[in-house]
Amino acid sequence: MADTVSPEVRSKIMSKIHGKDTKPEIVLRKELWHRGWRYRKNYRKLPGTPDIVLTKYRLCIFVDSEFFHGKGFYGGLKSKKYDSLEEQLQHSNHPDYWIPKIKRNMERDQEVDAELTEDGWHIIHFWSNDVLKKTDECVRTVEETISELTGEDAPAHPEAGPQKDVSDGGTSEDGEAAEGDGAGEAAAPEAADELEGQEPQDAS
Repeated sequence: MADTVSPEVRSKIMSKIHGKDTKPEIVLRKELWHRGWRYRKNYRKLPGTPDIVLTKYRLCIFVDSEFFHGKGFYGGLKSKKYDSLEEQLQHSNHPDYWIPKIKRNMERDQEVDAELTEDGWHIIHFWSNDVLKKTDECVRTVEETISELTGEDAPAHPEAGPQKDVSDGGTSEDGEAAEGDGAGEAAAPEAADELEGQEPQDAS
């Protein structure tokens, strides 16, 4: 089905999508803070504006929307009706808009990762729902990565250990004082037809 709104209206709809401080990002940031880690959020100085950056360890963390970043795009989608996100979108409203957009997002993620890696940065990607449902596991992944980078064992209960101030300027508990506040992860608005965590509406 072709898009039923003009490009101008579609652009206005998309402009209302929040690009930072989504719930999964905030949940992960607060848990890292409570365990003593300091970071910068939405770090504009780096390609892709990583959601969380621990500069001392050159570690970038992205919290990715399953929908916008194409989880299960080519297969493995957890859906009773479709095998892939691409197939799901083919049967939804505005496939000519969403399929190229999601594909480009996936390509851009690969380009950003390649650029960061070439510059000596380490990268972790989490899916938004994993952060919400398995917060402790995500934090453990961050700490194990830092342990691998430093050659030091991560404490079993880091919140009980000494404070680890690893920022190059610091941030408040919710990250409000962090440098830069560029676009992070988007949450789909109701007006966009497809909502994150829900199946897009089938075209009639």
